[in-house]
Amino acid sequence: MLLEKAPWYAHIANYLVIGKVPSEWKAQDRKHFFTKIHAYYWEEPFLFKYCAYQIIRKCVPEEEQQGILSHCHENACEGHFASQKTAMKVLQSGFTWPSLFKDSHIMCRSCDRCQKLGKLTKRNQMPMNPILIVDLFDVWGIDFMGPFPMSFGNSYILVGVDYVSKWVEAIPCKHNDDRVVLKFLKENIFSRFGVPKAIISDGGTHFCNKPFEALLAKYGVKHKVATPYHPQTSGQVELANREIKNILMKVVITSRKDCMPPPVEVEYKAWWAIKRLNMDLIRDGEKRCLDLNEMEELRNDAYINSKVAKQRMKK
Repeated sequence: MLLEKAPWYAHIANYLVIGKVPSEWKAQDRKHFFTKIHAYYWEEPFLFKYCAYQIIRKCVPEEEQQGILSHCHENACEGHFASQKTAMKVLQSGFTWPSLFKDSHIMCRSCDRCQKLGKLTKRNQMPMNPILIVDLFDVWGIDFMGPFPMSFGNSYILVGVDYVSKWVEAIPCKHNDDRVVLKFLKENIFSRFGVPKAIISDGGTHFCNKPFEALLAKYGVKHKVATPYHPQTSGQVELANREIKNILMKVVITSRKDCMPPPVEVEYKAWWAIKRLNMDLIRDGEKRCLDLNEMEELRNDAYINSKVAKQRMKK
């Protein structure tokens, strides 16, 4: 005689119908169970759940999950999208279960057509490089951008980038000389993030001069000069320059005064910049709703992993 396996929501349904939980549960299991039970309700013969934004979805047993995923991924109208898009289509169809995002990821990775026709990511295309062990704000790259059309008396932008956290510091300036660089290092780098171990720059006269070298020698900072005509040596700051240039091209319209305040404020989501950004609020809300649904699954996985780790420590 074959015994039918109980669905994953059996304990939830039993509690909602008869008000009982398994007697072998410990206090921690009961506490975890009661923190999430309020999101479910039973309507014979189905269990429903209040998901993010109070959207009601049907809880699906194990034997139906694979068919729903296959339909939302491989159907003629679906298009073999990635795991996030497939999970979103399942949620939009009105279904949910605890391991939805994980199952969607596994299915997309095991899909034969997706593996044959999919493109390699940049991470897999590029060779692996050794990672240098440095701390936050230990290595900075600095460079000038410009000259630009003058705006509020400023023609240049001095950019500094931390190589570990990718944090960007940028200021507008009138000239690209050593006095601007020294002031930038003292006020924007040393006093805020501490003295770094090394600074990478190009071989321009504003970086290779006696006052600059004297300041670095005073604080024990190494100065590394990038190879001429090889911007990849200081690639991180060159990447930041490109991003800031792209932001300027989008923000500055007709008047040169549109360039101020400093363009780096776009990175901090300043209101004057958000008003000019091409942002779809509807799609942003849908992405946030999807992330909230995934966060609950990640929280449950973290609880299970923590429980397993504690059991191993007891042994």
